[in-house]
Amino acid sequence: MGTPNPTGRRFKSCITDHSPLVLKNQNPVSIAFKLVVCFLSVNPVRIAILVIAETPRLRIRHMVATDAAFICKLLNEPSFIENIADKGVRNEHDALHYMAEGPIKSYQQHGYGLFLVEDCNSIQPMGLCGLLFRDFLQETDIGFAFLPQYWGQGFAYEAASAVMHFGYKKLALKRIVGLTSAGNSTSVKLLTRLGMQFEKMVTMCPSQESVQLYS
Repeated sequence: MGTPNPTGRRFKSCITDHSPLVLKNQNPVSIAFKLVVCFLSVNPVRIAILVIAETPRLRIRHMVATDAAFICKLLNEPSFIENIADKGVRNEHDALHYMAEGPIKSYQQHGYGLFLVEDCNSIQPMGLCGLLFRDFLQETDIGFAFLPQYWGQGFAYEAASAVMHFGYKKLALKRIVGLTSAGNSTSVKLLTRLGMQFEKMVTMCPSQESVQLYS
């Protein structure tokens, strides 16, 4: 089983205000947009964002509608499509639908999901890191993906350590696993650094891909 707090660091959680959001079009152009706006209780001027953890360099928070452009960019990175999946997100409307039916729906159902990771100083979005409940395994899986310019600088480890701490300490989860393909050496290395060890092979659903489960 992964260690509850691999780094021994302290992480803090808080609720903070984000920069103003002006809704130029008062008639949302898609059902996905309506879902996101409804869930986040957006008013015409400001939205509140739940920050689940902060580290010396990173802020980890719930996704909001204004993250759509970044989500579209990240999910179309060749590395994301190759190592994770092609989510079929091709524009910001697709990204809104992805957020509403994926991470935001998971926040409602499980109290966690994929979170957005941003630079705590510049507030520049960098990637995603969070917890995903896998129905077909009845397990909680840690997931992460960053834009290529942020690779090799320890950001994924820093974010994943904070998210695991959040899962074990704040949510009182008993177990967090990691799923990765055998050929994804970067993910294998990170999961190992987080204190996990290979446990078994499992079959992903619905893709039927065989992947490694670390715990």
